[in-house]
Amino acid sequence: MLPFLMAFGLLLPVVATAQGERQLVPTLATETIQVDGHLLEAAWQQAPQAGDFWQVYPVDTVKVANQTAVWVAYDAKHLYIAAKLYDVTSRQVIQTLKRDTEYWNSDAFSVILDPLHKRMGGYIFGVNAAGAQYDGLLDEITGDDSPDWDTKWYSAVSTDHDVLTVEIAIPLNVLRFNRNEKTWGINFVRTDMTRNTFSVWNRVPNQYTFVTPAYAGELYWPTAPQSTRNLVVLPYAKSSAMRDATAGEPGLLRADAGVDLKMRVGPSLNLDLTVNPDFSQVEVDQQVTNLDRFDPTFPERRGFFLENSDVFSGFGIWPAQPFNSRTIGLKDGKQLPILLGTKLSGNLTENLRIGLFNIQTRRHAQEKAQNYTVAVFRRRLFKRSNLSGMLTNRQGMGDGFTPEKSSYNRTYGLEFNYHSEDGKWVGLAQHHQSLLPGKPADRQYYALSLQRNGKNLQAITYWSRVGQNFNPGSGLTPRHQVYDLLQDTVHRIGFYQLWGSYSYTLYPKQGNRVLRHRLELQPTVYFGLERVQQQDGTYNLNYTASMANRAQLEGGIRYVTVQLPFVFQVPGAKEPLPATQYRFSRVRAAYQSDPRKAFSWSARVENGGFYSGSIQSYGGSLKYRVQPWGTFSVDVTQHFIQLPEAYGSSRLTLISPRAEVSFRQNLFWTTFLQYNTQQQNFNVNSRLQWRFKPMSDVYLVYTDNYTTMDLGALNRGLVLKVNYWLNL
Repeated sequence: MLPFLMAFGLLLPVVATAQGERQLVPTLATETIQVDGHLLEAAWQQAPQAGDFWQVYPVDTVKVANQTAVWVAYDAKHLYIAAKLYDVTSRQVIQTLKRDTEYWNSDAFSVILDPLHKRMGGYIFGVNAAGAQYDGLLDEITGDDSPDWDTKWYSAVSTDHDVLTVEIAIPLNVLRFNRNEKTWGINFVRTDMTRNTFSVWNRVPNQYTFVTPAYAGELYWPTAPQSTRNLVVLPYAKSSAMRDATAGEPGLLRADAGVDLKMRVGPSLNLDLTVNPDFSQVEVDQQVTNLDRFDPTFPERRGFFLENSDVFSGFGIWPAQPFNSRTIGLKDGKQLPILLGTKLSGNLTENLRIGLFNIQTRRHAQEKAQNYTVAVFRRRLFKRSNLSGMLTNRQGMGDGFTPEKSSYNRTYGLEFNYHSEDGKWVGLAQHHQSLLPGKPADRQYYALSLQRNGKNLQAITYWSRVGQNFNPGSGLTPRHQVYDLLQDTVHRIGFYQLWGSYSYTLYPKQGNRVLRHRLELQPTVYFGLERVQQQDGTYNLNYTASMANRAQLEGGIRYVTVQLPFVFQVPGAKEPLPATQYRFSRVRAAYQSDPRKAFSWSARVENGGFYSGSIQSYGGSLKYRVQPWGTFSVDVTQHFIQLPEAYGSSRLTLISPRAEVSFRQNLFWTTFLQYNTQQQNFNVNSRLQWRFKPMSDVYLVYTDNYTTMDLGALNRGLVLKVNYWLNL
């Protein structure tokens, strides 16, 4: 397999253009820096200034008019960043006081760090104009930022006339870096919503995400920083009251406790341990109306699985994921008890990153105890490419947590990811195989992809083959599982997939109301493995206009072919549709207003064929922001399905109001309602959060579920939870 992956990599064009990095040298702070937003310490007077920011949005060819000045200092324990944002206005946009929320639609300042200087990952730390923090990891493959990672750091802001001052202190022991590396990647981003501009210190072409480390400048340390011991203990205690009306059970009172530990075991290695983890404070999944034949998937929201998840994510491409953490501790959306978990992740060497993950669940009702193990490595090749490997094991456990010999599921594989130095060429080659009891045939998954990122023309072609018995026990392959309604069973069907996205972006002259016109052709075709017979195909032609005021207009045409292998029960229909071939088309349009405004809205409509009938879909959202303390919104979606008389018609409605109130920067209340006629469920989730110390919280969570038929009670619960972040 390795020669195949390497051969594929050698076929790709090698591009090595200079990035034009700026350099910055931090100043050693000889006195304690008070993070108060006032920059009175001598270090700030002595540190060299970084400025001359370049605009990256809406255009990337000019220096931004409203400039920013940045200084960097350090001591034995912290990296300090100070910034003065000039020419701020009294009309600054502050979406919320809540951490990690609506950050990129607020006036803010961010720092991008690539401590390993690989241009393939790192960290982002940011503060909005009201002082709300944002932190996250930069994905090694895509370069995108994810706010799921959280750690303790310090920041403050102050405003003097038209200057916003930001001061940040980042503990060195929360960062992964090489003790011998004096050069880090660094960049700074200013978000100015009033003028609708994004600007950066080191220039980034605007066809790329402006947080990408591929175009970061350089932070040159006079002396390579040294990491210090870091042990974090996060105990929690919880009290809950639950009542299930459908089972006729009385209310249950329960108390729980558990602990998480985070420990640095090397300069770039972290060990995470969790005992009896609890996720009661996690917001419920946002429901969707599912008109497809396959189950929808939802993002991971649980903190333990999100911590350093970038090490384990990125394997496979939809619709085949060798590992997906939502397969652990969840069954049909309900939580299964987890006994303990461990995770080791980080860099063994400058070019070798590893991850080792083990979770043990407990027996619950009819579900057996399971042990999940995932091991990964990522070896850097060339400038920004890598070779990655993964091994997963799901082992069924009997009484006394003894492994059951015939209850296991294992998957292993290799992937080669190619990125040219300037990011214009991206390619991948993937191979994974399942090891299953009985060793059935056709247990492999292959994929190849090639992508070209140009300023105007962008193209990606992706091909994969998913064997009939490729079955990752810790992953997801939803298209594999086809439900036979008449036999009430699920069949596994292998397939080829051919997917592409080919787009052209036109940039009008400055001053035009439309910043970008984008036309995209996106075909997706599935073929059966036998005789390469087509199963399904979807062909989308989309147009998007991005306005100068950040509004967006979209329209498109979709042509669909479906070969039903079994009868299909359309939601709300009287009878299932017969297993035959269907061809239909639809048109759609959508509009999103300027999200910077206190009142914003969106609307969407789709109309056309649906199997042997027709469908009209309408939706929209209204959002009102009382800056900076409150956001109130509602999203409504309706589908009207009309089938031939024998099958009938149906109407599906999903209404989702939400209220978010920030009483202060450490006290928040969120209530989320979901009225879903497809699932016949009306869900209430209300959560009060008090952050009494940095990263330490008290949660009070109320949940309630009713039927949409008669609003009859289903179940409800009340949870009080306290967790505390302790650095040792």
